[in-house]
Amino acid sequence: MTQPVTDRTAAVARRRRADIQWLRALAVLSVVVFHAGGAGIAPGGFVGVDVFFVISGYLILRGVGQELDRNHHFDARAFLARRVMRILPMLLLVIVLTALASWLILGPIDAWTALQDLQSAALHYANVHLAAAPSGYFAADQTSPALHLWSISVEEQFYFSVVLLGLFMRTTTAKPWIAVIAGIVIVSFVLSATDGSEQAYYWPWTRAWELGVGALLGLTTRGRVRPYPALLRHGGRAVGVGMILVAVILYDASVRFPGWAALLPVLGAALAILAGNGSDEQPSGGGSGAIARLTSPGLVLGDVSYSLYLWHWPVLVLSAAALGRSTIGGSSAIVAALASVVLAVLSYHLIERPLMTSPVRKTQPSLVIAYGVAAFLVVAALLALMWSSIRTSGSDAPEPSGSVTAPPRTDWVVSVPADAVPADLTPSLTEASSAPVYDGDCLGVMNLTDKPVCWAGDTGSERDVILFGDSHAAHFVPALDTIGKERGMRVMPMVLNACPSLLIPVDHLPDGTANPYCDKWREHQLEILADSDPEVIILSNQTHLYEDLTADPDADPAQLLEEGLSGLLDRLPQGVPVVLMSDSITWPETPVNCLAEHLDDATACSLPRDHEPLYTAASYAEFVGGRENVRVVDTLDLTCADQCYALTDSLLIYQDTDHFSQAFVKWLTPALEGAIFGK
Repeated sequence: MTQPVTDRTAAVARRRRADIQWLRALAVLSVVVFHAGGAGIAPGGFVGVDVFFVISGYLILRGVGQELDRNHHFDARAFLARRVMRILPMLLLVIVLTALASWLILGPIDAWTALQDLQSAALHYANVHLAAAPSGYFAADQTSPALHLWSISVEEQFYFSVVLLGLFMRTTTAKPWIAVIAGIVIVSFVLSATDGSEQAYYWPWTRAWELGVGALLGLTTRGRVRPYPALLRHGGRAVGVGMILVAVILYDASVRFPGWAALLPVLGAALAILAGNGSDEQPSGGGSGAIARLTSPGLVLGDVSYSLYLWHWPVLVLSAAALGRSTIGGSSAIVAALASVVLAVLSYHLIERPLMTSPVRKTQPSLVIAYGVAAFLVVAALLALMWSSIRTSGSDAPEPSGSVTAPPRTDWVVSVPADAVPADLTPSLTEASSAPVYDGDCLGVMNLTDKPVCWAGDTGSERDVILFGDSHAAHFVPALDTIGKERGMRVMPMVLNACPSLLIPVDHLPDGTANPYCDKWREHQLEILADSDPEVIILSNQTHLYEDLTADPDADPAQLLEEGLSGLLDRLPQGVPVVLMSDSITWPETPVNCLAEHLDDATACSLPRDHEPLYTAASYAEFVGGRENVRVVDTLDLTCADQCYALTDSLLIYQDTDHFSQAFVKWLTPALEGAIFGK
């Protein structure tokens, strides 16, 4: 007797497709290599997440469609119970263990931030929470151990949306689902293609179309059991996987994503899945399928891909922190990645697999959902208690006796701090840890070489001041904006992250990602300057950074700085006054963490003024030579006392290792005006 189509498709649904497991393996391997510092191998490895989205959309809605074919209704309780058993146990385990490790390894402020990030993941809104942070996904200083959990939150929001759609439509067939999801895909893709903000990387409405593409594929092909002809099957897979690999190899952090660029990996994943429809199923447990998995690395990685995705990033981040580094690479990254694989394999066999095969999700779905809700609320409450108990501010008590007294010098702009970190520190340590360099949109994006001109100060004036440099120029914008308005001068910030105005060739970013834009951007700004007539040009750069980012890693730092500065000065309009700001101190660790660890002794967080002797005002003056139109301003005279401290009075000077806080820069405005324009 011929088996009915619905019975046959149900049988297939209980079997795992080897080709999808291989796709999962490719996706998770791309992400792990990318995160482990393999930007030279897989600069676009982040697209592995997009492949996961397509797979999830396909499998989830294929199952919904098959359920409608069999039972003519959508069982929301059973659906949620399956999702709870599949997602929550491993997610909450990783969140709790990562929280404990962060508590033990990270500094107080980093731990405080990490615990908040982890709590947002436990409550299924990590993507929204991270979208509100000043540092985007690709920022070099993005070291939250919960960063990768944004995608899990997107998937969870997708599951909730499926439930709401099912409850709202109450349909007995799949056709209305197809129509509604097709509409969502169109709207979501338009939003994704037109939203150029960094936040678009995280928003559920700019990602929904990726899950929707998989969902439409699952719904429209759910009844197909017979495989396609071999030529179509193998050819489709090859083309689809090839599209994914092109994105993995050719994309990098400079590509605006998701948007149009996401079409390549999304459609590639969809094509590969479509080509394998009805073929290559492996039993979900035991038998030849189990043997095949033991002998196939791709199938093993596919099986453990969820656990590996959860484990790899916190292991990498916390390993780097334990080694005293901001990032991890080389052999250390390989060891950490392999440790993640071991954890993933153990997690799969001890937790994931037993729960996935447990009958309780079918026999008691309401109980499973109740336990799941209780579990994530308990974890969220635990994390809230942990981060609220971390002391992140000073005491309101009077200053203790024996405060440090400054030597008898009166011309410092800043003062030697008292012993204790003041309770009214501005910004607070926690605010500073998540603050942008400044609140404005003039700080360029790497791939916008023709970035539109943006203005500060008195924008209606024709008296121009040019600020030219990297983020160490950008952090002066709040002060120059005020100065420009008071003096009737228009300020033009020509600023770009990790790109100096000095003529130093730069070919990669601090995280190792290729940077083909910096030199082009700088040249474009010099062309603008050649046709301008400003009253003064202000130069400021994080000069020591470019020893590591230059195209010539063996270059002598002093020669690099001298040639870069001389080359720049030769290209500037002749006769225009130039103010050259010497570099600020770069701290070996974030000062806010240091202060959080020394709340009763703020002077413990200090560095000598000659911490980086090559980049002092004296060195700059020597490199400038006898150029009469160039004046060097000693930034350390403005920002340091007898030593360079992290705060002055109740103002935090540094918000990270090398950028001034906006509050301090605004306070510094009169002194900065005097240094640049004279008393």
